[in-house]
Amino acid sequence: MKNKLIVLVLLMAAAVLPAADKRFAVSLTGNVMLPADSAFKDVYGKTVILPELQIGTRLKGPLYAFAAFGLTSKTGTIPVLGDEAQADQQMGSLGVGVSMPLAGRLALACQVGGCYFHVKEEALGMSFSASKLGFRADALLTTRLGGGLYGGVQLGYRSAKGENDVDPANKVSFTLGGFTAGVTLGLSF
Repeated sequence: MKNKLIVLVLLMAAAVLPAADKRFAVSLTGNVMLPADSAFKDVYGKTVILPELQIGTRLKGPLYAFAAFGLTSKTGTIPVLGDEAQADQQMGSLGVGVSMPLAGRLALACQVGGCYFHVKEEALGMSFSASKLGFRADALLTTRLGGGLYGGVQLGYRSAKGENDVDPANKVSFTLGGFTAGVTLGLSF
């Protein structure tokens, strides 16, 4: 499955990179995600670390396109039973944004896009995996550091909904993603 996600990110990058006049950006964001699903929080905790790599290209004026890939892995304990559980989530995104200069070296960007989630969970001797399409929305406040480097902070939300079909007689709804807050370091060229 990891190979499929790598291919997905490469296809997204191929779709956006040729679209502009060699004005690209690559960034790495260290996010803390607050999971939206209450059952997930009960087992894995209230926060998850979500590193994310994003590439983008300016389309026209303040408009840009981006592709991003993030992943998280968390081990938790099932309440009451005390058994260990493992959850892995991978997220690939493709979207557009608008970047607006503010005072001095500051810029504000807002971006939205589709988000492909793949989740795999192992608990109680069973394995569950699902792939769902959802959305994402982010706001970024960045400052130029010099030489094409920039840094900033990012707030966002990612979400997709589905049903756990491990036991067809007892389907359970779930929500992937959640609110994110992170620190970004990037390079534009």
